[in-house]
Amino acid sequence: MDSTFNVPPSHPSYPSHPSHKFTSWCRHCFLKVPAIMDTRLQVSGDSWQHGRGYLCQMSIDYSIDEIRSIAAQCIEIINGRKVIVFHGPMGSGKTTLIHAICDEKNVTSPVSSPTFALINEYDSPEGSIFHIDLYRINDEEEAVRAGVEDCLYSGKTCLVEWPEKAPSMFPEGTVHFFIEPLGDQKRRLVIQA
Repeated sequence: MDSTFNVPPSHPSYPSHPSHKFTSWCRHCFLKVPAIMDTRLQVSGDSWQHGRGYLCQMSIDYSIDEIRSIAAQCIEIINGRKVIVFHGPMGSGKTTLIHAICDEKNVTSPVSSPTFALINEYDSPEGSIFHIDLYRINDEEEAVRAGVEDCLYSGKTCLVEWPEKAPSMFPEGTVHFFIEPLGDQKRRLVIQA
C-alpha cells in the first residue's frame, strides 16, 4: 500500500520529503500525525492548527484497490468517534468507502446505498451502524422528520453521505471526510476533525 500522509509545505515541521506514514497521535484532536510534527504548535493558516478549538486536518492519497486498508486506517483515525460525514461529488466513492468501513467493522447485514430509504441500519459486533444518505432531502426539517437527528444523537456509529444538505444538525465532534477523485482509480481523502 502506498497511501501517504501529507504535511503542508507551509507547516514549520515540513520534512525534506512530503510523504510520511502515520506515527503518533495528536493529543488534542486524537488524529494520527507524523512523529516529526510538534502537536503543541498552533500554526496559522487553513490547517494543522492543533489544540482545542483549532482545526486538525490530514490527507491520504490512495487507489481504489487499496480501499480495505484505507477503511482500516479510517477506523483507527476516527478513534471511536460516532458521527462521520462524507463529502464529495457524485461518483467520488463515498458509498464505496462506507461499504469498506462496514466490511472492516464486520457488519453482518447487507450494505447498500440508502439513497431512497434515507437510513439503513446495519448489525455489527459493536452494535448498530446507521448509514444515512441525505441526497434526496430538501432541508433539515425533512431530515428531522425522517429520523436522521435521532440517529445522529443516538450514540451509535453514523456514516452520513451528502451532509451539506443539513449542515447544522451534526453534533460537536463530527469527523468530516472529503473525497476528491484524482482520476479513474485514484482518490484523495482529506479528514478533518
